[in-house]
Amino acid sequence: MTILTPARLAQLSSFPLLKNSWYFIAAATLSVCNQPKDVSLLVHYALREKQNELGGHDSDPVKSFEYAQSRINLIKRLNIEGDQSTIAKTKVENLYNIHEETNFKSQFNIAQLSRESVLKSIALGGIPKAINTLMYLKTTTPTELHELKTKRNFDISNTQFIRNRGQDFWNQVYGKVSTRIINQMETAYPDLWQYAKNHIYSPLLSYNDILNAKETSFVIIACLVPQDVNPQLKGHLKGALNNGATEEEVEQVRQLAILVSEWSGIKWTEEVAKLKPKSKL
Repeated sequence: MTILTPARLAQLSSFPLLKNSWYFIAAATLSVCNQPKDVSLLVHYALREKQNELGGHDSDPVKSFEYAQSRINLIKRLNIEGDQSTIAKTKVENLYNIHEETNFKSQFNIAQLSRESVLKSIALGGIPKAINTLMYLKTTTPTELHELKTKRNFDISNTQFIRNRGQDFWNQVYGKVSTRIINQMETAYPDLWQYAKNHIYSPLLSYNDILNAKETSFVIIACLVPQDVNPQLKGHLKGALNNGATEEEVEQVRQLAILVSEWSGIKWTEEVAKLKPKSKL
């Protein structure tokens, strides 16, 4: 059972300031809301819509939705049957004779950004949901779009560089209140800050070769919105501004995540935090 419909997917993809990011933002919220099948559906929908764009065709939510469902069903069936030679043939389709390299790069980019978004959601929503989402996405994605190599350098000789990068990312997000928040975490439990820095911010969130700092802030917001954690959300709404987002972009990310959360049945104990007017920041 999925919660997404053609109308809902069209609504998600219509945020004017999120034209190139709506799908991986929504993927993060869906994963945290434990809707892994919908992540696969929206990725395939985004793949089809990108082909429409590159081929000079108008968006068609119903056809893109039907296409997404049919592709998922085909790849799942072939995986169940176990014919690897046939599965390999479920490669990237080229519906409009788009330049092959351009078509592949655009399709791989959508799949890669979506995977990275879900991976980074581990920091906010936990690893079990991310595992389920990424595993389902793997079994419903054309093999040509799979990632085959580790992207991060986990060599021990790189540890200090990674930790410095994590500290820099933290400082950029929290700005002038960075030290105060670190002190609060250390007094709550001395290991809390060290764990957050060395195992979350450093190797995971601060890595920006796929999602840059601003996009990572969008993913963080998308993960926090459904969890009813306004203290953390407030900090990361401001953090997105510190990472280069505009107030308008941040509000559209917030609204998108609220939509997905509501469709998933999420209820909040209070209004979802939002940015204060600029004059009051």
